Amino acid sequence: MNNMSTILVIAIYFFSIIYLTFVGARKAKQIEIEGGSFSEGFYVAGRKIGPVALAILVAAGACSTGTFIGGPGLSAANGIGFMMLFGGGQIPMTLFILGVVGKKINIVGRRTRSESYVDIFRYRYENYAPLIFVLVIAILVFLISSSTGEFVGGSRVLETVTGIPFVYSLIGFGALITVYTSLGGLKGVSIVGILQGFIMTAATLILVVGYMVFYGGMPEIMERVGKLSSDLLTPNVGGKVPLYQLFNLWCTYSIGIIGLPWAVQSALTYKDTRTLKLGIGIGIVFVMIWTVFLCGWAGAAGRLMTPDLVVSDYAIPNLALGTLPGILAGVVLAGVAGAGQSTIAALFILAASSIVVNVYTAFINKAASDREIKRLTILVCTLVGVTNIFLALTEPPTLQVFITFAAGGCAAALAPGLLFGLYWPRTNKYGAFAGVLSGLIFYALFSLVDLGIPFLMNAPLLSAAPLSFLLCYWVSKVTPKPKKETLQIFFGQMKSDA
Repeated sequence: MNNMSTILVIAIYFFSIIYLTFVGARKAKQIEIEGGSFSEGFYVAGRKIGPVALAILVAAGACSTGTFIGGPGLSAANGIGFMMLFGGGQIPMTLFILGVVGKKINIVGRRTRSESYVDIFRYRYENYAPLIFVLVIAILVFLISSSTGEFVGGSRVLETVTGIPFVYSLIGFGALITVYTSLGGLKGVSIVGILQGFIMTAATLILVVGYMVFYGGMPEIMERVGKLSSDLLTPNVGGKVPLYQLFNLWCTYSIGIIGLPWAVQSALTYKDTRTLKLGIGIGIVFVMIWTVFLCGWAGAAGRLMTPDLVVSDYAIPNLALGTLPGILAGVVLAGVAGAGQSTIAALFILAASSIVVNVYTAFINKAASDREIKRLTILVCTLVGVTNIFLALTEPPTLQVFITFAAGGCAAALAPGLLFGLYWPRTNKYGAFAGVLSGLIFYALFSLVDLGIPFLMNAPLLSAAPLSFLLCYWVSKVTPKPKKETLQIFFGQMKSDA
């Protein structure tokens, strides 16, 4: 399985990431020199992110190894119709995130100088401690689930290419991401992310040409897939998957994306409305290419390459190595690895901001210096990285289970307080607390515990989200209204907008 030219390309890619990380670290330092704080440079990149970087931060942050490894694996295992029926819903994800909540979050973020996703909740809900603590817990639970899946995916790529055992591939992959995120912050991640986003797109296009030429086009691929099993040509896998389960997955990966804090947080970083609009369009193009050509079509081709597929996560690495010359295979697999790295970096920054900015400096030490915040941020990023390495050592059968759990959980627990808070003035801190807590409990319960009702376990988002939205609404209606000062910041005109 070893291929020296493939390994060389991936090594060059990793060294490029390390170099760009230090470039980003210097730029983040420059923000401090010009009068900004460490937090402003590290977490929101000085609020000067351009359209391409914005599109990649949002799209690549949400389209992770789930799109580049887990999704194609599902397509290989269950058929292209199964994957595309719900996977296609993620194509307009930058529109969902930036179009629905992005502009308002950016406006409010500048008014309040918010530096994290949780800051939006702090200012909207009057720094209500019980809400902030349960919110941080919910974020960490789903963040750890998602990043564990990302670590597994990236490590399996390295394992397939180099022949290095999974454990050592995992340690190397995890250490690299931990280092470059800790050093570079969001500015470093955005610079590295531009490289990763283009490599992810180039990887998709190279691979699609490779498998099309190798197999003779999609009609031939689909005909041969049908010969393996006619169930692979039906969206519900020959009736094995209930349609409500597919609808649950569609909601999770389409409108449910609004709940992903590691994608939504990027809305704090862009510099103007023009950047927002261009970022939405660029992001849609990127995600469409990744979803159709890689997540759907490549999965079908991957099944032909490995007819007796046991672990679906290996479908894309095996397809790249089986249909492309060594150098091109290296580019493709570097892009696949980059998909995981860009998401993990966003997850780490969210974890650090949630713990350091929203818990430590907000409730424990309000007078913390920039130097202390910087040290704690690096410490938190490191601890999260080490924790995820240990969790990923369990080597689960497929990473997509973790990513789906995280995406659905965020939609059920975090979306009610965010959406109501931005667009319904009557929402208060008690309602937001009820929404987050109930979403976390109900989604975890329905996903992890068999209550004897198939609908609950097969469609946990469809079961939990209505309850959390309802409780957020009802509790807000029967408890006191928010303060006028809060409503002015979120719903009124201010001089700072001029």
